[in-house]
This record gives sequence, structure tokens and C-alpha cells, in this order.
Amino acid sequence: MAPDIRMNPDPVGTAGAELDLLANNALANTDGLLDSSEAAAAGHEGWLSAPALRTCGQAWHRRLDNLVEQTRQAGRNLTDSATTTSTTDLEAADRLHEVLFDMSGSRAAARGQHGESGDEGKQDVAGS
Repeated sequence: MAPDIRMNPDPVGTAGAELDLLANNALANTDGLLDSSEAAAAGHEGWLSAPALRTCGQAWHRRLDNLVEQTRQAGRNLTDSATTTSTTDLEAADRLHEVLFDMSGSRAAARGQHGESGDEGKQDVAGS
């Protein structure tokens, strides 16, 4: 049996957009963060520690870039999920309204008690 999962897409989409913004800010904030390691390595080329310092700085740079990209991708995934959920919900509502219309022969029944019209751009198939 599939789990009963419910999601409100609006806050999920907002969280996705915020994660993307955080990733962009992190990329800007970490740019040049490890420049001092490279400068120290360059200033001590004859020392055995210089290549190790350079390698360490490069590894940290790759790791930070990877974390930023993972954060950005998580944000995009959340945004995509929210969009898909909204689209699917709207499609399901439209199909339900069409079924109610087909069963009752009346657009008023398809609108239900809430007063949604849903008639914009649609032609009455009964011709009346």
C-alpha cells in the first residue's frame, strides 16, 4: 500500500527558491576563501609543505563547490516537485469537473458549491 503523502506546494516551492538563493550567495561568499592557502604555498615553493598545502586547498575548494551545487540541486528539485504537484492537482480538479459535468449534463453541477466557473474559453457541448 502506497503511503499517504500530502504536500502544500507553495511553501515547498518557496523553500526551493530560497535554497537556490542560498547556494548563489554561498558561491559568492566562498569565492577566494582559500586564496591565502595558495599564496602561502606559492611563497614557500621549496618547502615540502607547499604541495601539501596547495593540494589541501584545492580539495577544500572542490568540496565547497560540490556542497554548493548539491544545495542548488536540492532547491531545484523542491521547486520542480512543487510545480509538478500544483500542475497535477489542477489537472485532477479539471478532470473531476469534467466528470461531474458528463454525469449531470450541467456546468452548474461541475462548479459545485464553491462558485468556481471554469467556463472561460469552453463551449457547452450540449449546444445550449
